[in-house]
Amino acid sequence: MKRPKTGIPHSAVERRAEGYDGLADCVVDGRVAGRRVYNETGRVVRETSLKDGKRHGNEIEWTDDGTLLSVEPYF
Repeated sequence: MKRPKTGIPHSAVERRAEGYDGLADCVVDGRVAGRRVYNETGRVVRETSLKDGKRHGNEIEWTDDGTLLSVEPYF
């Protein structure tokens, strides 16, 4: 199965969100463009695109083994 399209730019730099294990902010030009949540093994289990601090684009969730659970669009 093809991986769902992400709204987080490829140029985004991940930085760990303080106080939250497994949560990374995806930053472009000093602005948070999205967030990724990782499980204990380092696999992405949720990816959320953000615009002006709000969900915008697809929020994608996977199981711990990488199976796609859902793709929820936000506008």
